[in-house]
Parts: sequence; structure tokens; C-alpha cells
Amino acid sequence: MVPATDRVLAAGVSGFLHQRQGVAGVVWTGYATGADRTLPALAGLPGASFVSAGGDALFWLDVNAGVLRVAAPDHDSPTTYPIPAGWTVADLAENGTRALAFKPVSSAGPGQLEVLDLGADGGVTPVPVTGLPDGALISATPTNGTTDGDRHGIVQYQARTGAATQYALVDLDTGAAVPVPGMSGATRVLLTPSDVAWVLRDTTHVATVVKMLPQSAVLDGSAASMTPASVTIPDLASYTFLPVGDHLLTVETQSLAAPAPKPLVDHPFGGGDATTVMGADLGAPAAASDGSVLSVGGADATVSGVHRYQAAAGGALADTTVLDLPPLPSTNAGLSLANGFLRHIENIPAAGAQQAHLALHNYPIAAGTDTGSGRFGGSYPATLPATALPCEAGKSCVRTVDGNWYGTSFLMADGPGPDSRIHSEIDGATSTMTVPLPFEGGRIVDASLDYQVVESATTQYVVQTGQREVSARGPVTGAALWDNTFWQASTTGAAGTVNAFDLTSYPTKAVRSIATGVACRPTELQVSQHWLYWSCGTTGHAGVYDLASGRKIAVPPGRALLGDGYLVQHDAAAGRLVMTDFHSGTAAAPVRLADLPDSGLTDDRGITFAVDRHGSDVAYVAADRTVHVLAPGVPASPLTATAPTGQQQVYPRSSSTGVFNAYITLDRPVDGWQLTISDAATGKTAATFNGGPAHEIVSVQWGGHLASGALALSGPYKWKLTATAGGAATAVQGASGTLVVFCGALRFRSYDCDGQQAMLGVRHGPYGGYEGHWWGATATGGLVDGGYTDDWIPGTGPGDTSALVPFGDINGDGTGDLLARDPSGVLTAYLGLGQAYFNTGEADVKRVRIGGGWNIYNTLLSTGDLNGDGHDDLVARDAAGVLWFYAGTGKSSLTSRVRIGGGWNTYTKLVATGDLTGDGAGDLVAVDGSGVMWRYSGNKQGGFTTRVKIGAGWTMYNTIVGFGDLSHDGNNDLVARDSAGRLWRYDGTASGVFSGARVQIGSGFNSYVGLY
Repeated sequence: MVPATDRVLAAGVSGFLHQRQGVAGVVWTGYATGADRTLPALAGLPGASFVSAGGDALFWLDVNAGVLRVAAPDHDSPTTYPIPAGWTVADLAENGTRALAFKPVSSAGPGQLEVLDLGADGGVTPVPVTGLPDGALISATPTNGTTDGDRHGIVQYQARTGAATQYALVDLDTGAAVPVPGMSGATRVLLTPSDVAWVLRDTTHVATVVKMLPQSAVLDGSAASMTPASVTIPDLASYTFLPVGDHLLTVETQSLAAPAPKPLVDHPFGGGDATTVMGADLGAPAAASDGSVLSVGGADATVSGVHRYQAAAGGALADTTVLDLPPLPSTNAGLSLANGFLRHIENIPAAGAQQAHLALHNYPIAAGTDTGSGRFGGSYPATLPATALPCEAGKSCVRTVDGNWYGTSFLMADGPGPDSRIHSEIDGATSTMTVPLPFEGGRIVDASLDYQVVESATTQYVVQTGQREVSARGPVTGAALWDNTFWQASTTGAAGTVNAFDLTSYPTKAVRSIATGVACRPTELQVSQHWLYWSCGTTGHAGVYDLASGRKIAVPPGRALLGDGYLVQHDAAAGRLVMTDFHSGTAAAPVRLADLPDSGLTDDRGITFAVDRHGSDVAYVAADRTVHVLAPGVPASPLTATAPTGQQQVYPRSSSTGVFNAYITLDRPVDGWQLTISDAATGKTAATFNGGPAHEIVSVQWGGHLASGALALSGPYKWKLTATAGGAATAVQGASGTLVVFCGALRFRSYDCDGQQAMLGVRHGPYGGYEGHWWGATATGGLVDGGYTDDWIPGTGPGDTSALVPFGDINGDGTGDLLARDPSGVLTAYLGLGQAYFNTGEADVKRVRIGGGWNIYNTLLSTGDLNGDGHDDLVARDAAGVLWFYAGTGKSSLTSRVRIGGGWNTYTKLVATGDLTGDGAGDLVAVDGSGVMWRYSGNKQGGFTTRVKIGAGWTMYNTIVGFGDLSHDGNNDLVARDSAGRLWRYDGTASGVFSGARVQIGSGFNSYVGLY
């Protein structure tokens, strides 16, 4: 059963004109008796033509004939009145005997206003309108000239050109006009036999205000000193407003974006709480000639009647049902179930002006935050095109296939020519997608988010719906879709061969081939999770192939629908729905799921029953036309998903590009999910996203910022999705990957925007001179030479360099910089380009002079951030062994020095290592004269804590460099060169020391005069 509909066209004092359910044409129904009366005078005219003329009279305009026709329920024929040439009739009142008419402004003269006295014999007598200012400008607008159905109308005018718009109440018997005070700015006028109301839009306070004055006060002049009664609606939405006595009835206007029925709400004038008087208004409310209001609807969209609202004693509002609208019988016409979402098609009988049609309803079975969006849509039903192809010839049903992004799909025949089209529908508020096909008739075989498989009598096609591309794929054979994989039974190879094709590749390539093990060519394929069902005809062999294990399982023949680990068939002879459970690898004996009578259809799959291959439920339509959903109780396969492939790039410093987009398609609904992004080296979580129930889609965007708002470190990251289904949280197979943050926060000793760390080596060139080479990390913890990129000349002459200092970021642009001191003691910052490259001879490398006098120091090094302000800092040791701290500003400068302490000349080597202990402060290690290495941990206050011994034996190395994380384990490492030129790696640990097992990573490095 479905709710009935009705359309009120006009309402009088004793009854109303409407299009009644199941009745051709229009009828008049009395309020008191509910008796219907047909109106021969209105036969053949569209319902939208009729307007109340006051009392019980009706009128309509015949513009082509230049006449006005007035009819009454108790008259068999209308009375016809000529409309004066050049005049427009706005409205009628007084039981069809008075009309307000306008003559628009033209070159022949100003606009004019008259009352027309309509005689019973068809004569028209003009009645002049008096009381308006001389020379008043009459507005001949469609909204002007409203009447109250009784004796008065209201007109809009200006006293002179440029003056404010005013309104006047016109007596339709005498033509006398009386101005209505306070209506300036009105956007709509609402007139009843007792009151004048108008609508104002308050955009400052985002509100709609409706004000009202009694007609009697306007006519006797007392309204000028009155404060109008008012109602404030706290928004600017589009409403229908209808005053009834001391009440204002409102209903929000339905729209294509929000087509569901809205409530009818009562707002008392003068204060008081708003109350809902009708939960679902199913049609536009209509004002009656006597001041009452008629509306069609009920407590919700499932019940319906025509209600009449009248002013009652004591200022109350009376609600009377003047016509019950019993529900209409419907029949089942189709069923689909996918991703925990049920779609049911009903065959709806004719109701009033509405023809018999097929209605598509959406019902979320599983919870999902993505319900109401995407391909699932909302609850408002869609009306299927009348050209939808029936599931069988002569039957009122439509076979739909769900799973495509554009909704549930079916075929229709609406040309051009006889060819079919794929039509995809979501709901009554969402646009549809239609794809022309190169054949007549046919059927849809299967659908995935982006693709559909269709076939004519001879040829099979793959359709990329969004692109409207249709590609022939050979003769008709068994076929199925799962995500972007197209499975097709071979028609030329060995019998029983099924091939898989990747539809995203170009050209489409085969990615897998399986053998069913039975020498017949499948005519039907279905895929669910890791199960592939095949059938060689309704009476031939059938089986299931486990795509994960390769196991072959024989199942009963006959038409079936595949679920996750089970098969459902309709035993029409026995009148029941049965299930075969094969999830264990062996088919169990079929068991009864439910009683289901014979439908009389050759194939009732997708009509009387459906299986959610992207979920766990079975749905069927029982004999009483109720839809049932049941869980088969078969254990589900592990969660899987389809996710973006390839390594995405994230640019956190860009506001428009470089965002990580994880658009993940789940294989089934989940109860909740969590996506985590973590540093590939350290495993530290950079971002976490959580979501509730989802039917199919998990969508996440990440711009490369931490929860604090800080930039994530540049470099590689991993992401993965976990989800909860059936009460258990598990990693989702296929929903993980990698990404790279570019130009984020700097890692220690990184210069490339991708976070790769590097070491600068300056060596003798093969043809004399010096070359600067940047050595980067390999995936295995070794080094790779980036080639000759820089010109650094160590020495004391002009243009030479007496010190090189890998600094970090001195100017706050997010790229690693390099400091160089010349022999005169001037320190210069070479600003990074986002790559390991500081060729001093290139114009694009910018440089900033830090200052002179730096030759008083024998050691310069940057440990990273030493005082906790987020900027990289510098430490320097003078000849007396005093260590000094220079704070970075992030603005290409350093603050005045602060003494850290003395006694540092006991060390032969000072090495900046970055953070060794994980506390976020920069550290350094020092090697004393006996070869013992000590760690000094930064204290975040511009100094170091008490030293900690790391170990002895470091005198064997002539150079030690803090590289950063060379071994990709999240800890900063050391690189050391021995006297033979061999290079060794010492892996950092989370405890701030280095692993004892050194690893050789190179030789021949004694050709380098400096490593930095």
C-alpha cells in the first residue's frame, strides 16, 4: 500500500475543487457531507487554470479569446465576460461578481485601475477606484490586485515617480480605496476576509517577519496608531504563508534539492510557541474564500487526508478532516540490495492527475554516514521513466542492477530510434545518467562503481558510465564485474576458461586466467569478495571458484544469486527461498531461508529477491508485498577495499595543490573506521582520521599538517585503514599505501624537498681544482653520489672557503641552507632551493651576509634547534675553548652570542648530530684526545646537559659527520672516515647511543679534503 495523493485547486465557503485519487478530471467535494459533484463546465480544462472567485465561484481566463469565464458548482455552464481591450484581470471576489482589473503603463498613458461589476447576464460595468492620490502610479504586476474572496482587494501604487511603494485596501462594491499604513518593504501580501498581512525579509538578522492588521482598523483609520501583530520565522527559506484568524500557517517550499514533504507549522500572532499541525504536507496549501485553509497530508508521509483549518472560539485553531484519502494498493516491481542499501520498486496505480507509474524507494539497511549522498541518495522516491523496459514482456516490473556510482541501472527504450539506453537513477531529487546503446532491447549483466556490462542478443559491451563510452567485448558469454576487474568466460580458448581484465589499463590488459575444471563454457558469472560463481546454463554444471585459494566447489544448478560464501536460489515449485553455504570450501546441503511463492516470472532474481554481494544480507518480497531482510549467518570474508595506487605527493606549504586524497571503496559496510598516516622511518603517527558507519566510501584528505597545526616533516609516510565490522576491528586489505610530504618541516641534514638527507663532500677534481659532491642515502643505508654540483675551494685566498656549515633553515622558507666562512671571517648563508645544490656560480642561488669576525672560531656547527623556539641555531668554539650559542631567528640572521661554557678545547672533534634522544632538542657528540666519545644533549634553553659517555676508540677516524637518518630506522646516524679512506656507518638508537656494529658503506673517500 502507498499513501494516496490529492490536489486542491480552489477552495470556497462550502466545499473545494480538487483532483481526486482515481477519478478522471476534477470534482467538487462539500465540507459538511464529503459528497462529490462533477463539474461539466470545467471538462477538458487543465486543473491549474482554476482560481477561486469568492464564495464557491471559480474563474479562469481565456487569453486567446479575450474573455473571463466564471462558474459555480451548482451550474452546468460558465458565464462568459469580455475583458476590455488592453486590460488585465488580476483577481475576483464576491462569488464571482467583482473583479480587479489593471491597464498597464504604455505610450498611450499611465497605468489604470478599475473594479469590474460582473452581471449575471455577462455584462461588465466599470467601477472607478477613488481615494488614491491624483496621478498615482499603478503597478500592473502579477502580485498586485489580490482579493480576500469577500469584498475587498489590495492594490500597490506610488504617489509619484520615485516615491515609496504603498498599498491600499479597495472596497469592491464602491471602488473606495483606503491606504494601509506600515507596509513599506513588503515582499508579499496576504489578504483574508478579516485581515491584511504582509511579509518582510530581514536579511540583517536572517529572519522572515509577517505582520498583520485587522481590515476593520484599516477602514476606520485606527490602524495608523496600532502596532501590527507579528510572527518572526528565524530563517530566510522559501515558505508558503497562510493567515487563519490569529494564526499563521507556514510550510517550507519543496525543491528539487529537498523534495521530501515538509511540516505545516502554526505560528500564533502576537507570541507563543510554534506547533506542528501536520507532520507532512503533501501538497501546496490553499486559502479558501471564507478565510480557512486547506492542506493535504498527515502526521507523516504514510498517511494522507484533506484537512481544513479554521479560526475557532477563543483564538484557537480548529483542524477538521474533510476528506480521508485511504492508501492505494501497490504491487512489487523490482528489488536490489547492495552495500547495505535496499532499493524497492513499486507499481503505483493512478491517483488523480498522476498516472500509474513505477516508484523507486531507497532504504538504508546498514548504518552509514554516507547515506543520503553519492549513489545512495535520499528517501524521496524517484519515478522511473515510462519507457523503462519490463523485466519480461507483458509484465509490470523492471530489472535493475545496483552498484554503479550513478545509482541503480536499468534499460529503457526512448530512442532516438529503437535503440535502448542505460538509465541510472538515485532518488527523486538527484539528476540521472543516461547512456545510449547501439542495439535494441538487451539486458544489463552487472555493474561496478565506474563500469557496467550490457549485452544485446549477440554482443557483449563494457560501458564506462561517467564517460558514456560503450566498447564491444565480443560475443555474449558469461561476464561479471568486481571493482575495476572485468571477468569474462572465454569463447575461443579451452572450455571452462575465465579471464580477468583490468579496465583501468589502456589498452585493457588481461591480468588473470582461471579454469573452472569443467569442460563447459559458462554462460553466467558472478563475483563476490574472493568468490567467482559460474554456471553453464540453468540445467548445466555450476560451481564456485575461490580466487584466494584456487579451490573449486560444485554447487546446485539453476538460477542463483551469489553472496559472500553462499548462494541463494528460488525453489518456485516448493515456494521457498533456499541457501547453499560453501564458505568452508565445500557446499553444504541447501537450507530454507523463507517462504516465497512462485512469481510467475521466468527469472525473478532482482524482482522478488536480492542478495547483497557487497554485504551480508538477503532481501525478498513476501506474498503480502512486504519486503523482508534477513542475515544468512554465513561468516564474512576478510574486509577488502580498493584504494588509490601510486605514491601521492603532499605539499603542506601550498594552499591549492598537493593534498593527499584517500578515496577508498569498501567491499562492504563497516561500523566504523580509522585511517592513520605515520612517518615511514619512525613509525610516529602524523595524522589520524576516524569515521562512523559507512556503506561504501571512506574519503580522507590530508594537507601535510600535524594535529597541532605544525608542518609534518618532509619525507615518506605510510597510511593504512582499519575498520570495525561485526564487532571486530581489523586492517582492511588493499587499503594502505605510501605518500611523500614535500617541502614540509626539515629533517636534520635534509636539503631536497622530499626529505632525503645528504652529506657534502669537497674533493680534488680530476683536472685540478675542487668539486662539491652531495652524497644521498640509498634504500639500504648506503650512499649514492649526486655528482659534481658545487664549487667550493678550501683555502685562504680570495674566493676560498675556510669553513662550511650545514645549517638547517636560516631564513624560514622550509628549505635547508648552507653557511660558508671566507678567510676574512665573513659568514654567508647560501639559501636552499629545495634540493641538494648550492653551486655558488649560479645566479638562482641566493645568499645573505650574516656578518664578519667569525674567524675567531675554530669550530662552527649547527645542532638543530637548541633553545626550543622552532628555529635552527649555531654553536661556535673559540681558541680558548669557550663554546658560544647563537640563536637562529628564521629571518636570515642570528642573535647575539650567549656563553655556554669553557673547557671545550679538550675535544679534538665536535660533531652536530641532531636529536639523538627523541626529546626534540639538538644534540652534539664530542671526541676527546684519548678517543672517547661523549654525548651532550640539548636542554632546549640554549645549552647542553651533563655529558654522557658513548664509547672509546674513535681516534681511528679523521672525520666524523652527523648524517641524519641514513639507515631509515628513525634514528640519526654517524658517518666516519678512517685513514684508509673507508667510510663507516654507525646506527643511532632510541637511547641516544650508537650501535657497536659499524657498517662499511664506502671506500676511496680519502680523495675528499672535507666531509660535512
